[in-house]
Amino acid sequence: FPSHDNSKLPPFLNPGDTIGIAATARYLTSEQWKFAQQQIESWGLKILLAENVFENHAQLAGDEALRAQSFFSLWNNPEVKAIIIARGGYGTVHTIDAILPELDHRKWVCGYSGVTVLLNAITNKGGASIHSTMPISFENATHEALATLRHALFGELKNIYWETKNANEGMHIVTGKQIGRAHV
Repeated sequence: FPSHDNSKLPPFLNPGDTIGIAATARYLTSEQWKFAQQQIESWGLKILLAENVFENHAQLAGDEALRAQSFFSLWNNPEVKAIIIARGGYGTVHTIDAILPELDHRKWVCGYSGVTVLLNAITNKGGASIHSTMPISFENATHEALATLRHALFGELKNIYWETKNANEGMHIVTGKQIGRAHV
């Protein structure tokens, strides 16, 4: 979450809200989608799929223009309160030049892997994004990963804790840069 002005955060979701599923990179099969659909509906959310989610263009969900246009059909839809990218892959980076100039209002966007380029672009423009599991991974995700995404979207996430296990002797230090955190 951005660490600057929290008033610029998108609204958190409520039961009955609509969440969009976009495919800026690779496509899903209907079989891969089933578990994620059930999970999202169990959160009390409605779902709107971008037109290209099941489009098979080699391994991508359509050509670059279709992937960008399908993302914007959700981004510009006032009923869609958040967007989860269906799955990662290198395709998102090919659509970023078309998507970036149009990111002018606030909406949650969620994903990871190749989608990180989009999440960073949103954050750099003052928006907010959630680095999270995606529908392709829902079935194999831990309960905690799915619960964290749900809690983040609904504004219920207070703190994140995790355990580390070190297979090697000695201490390992990991450093990183926190882009931001919203106080929810």
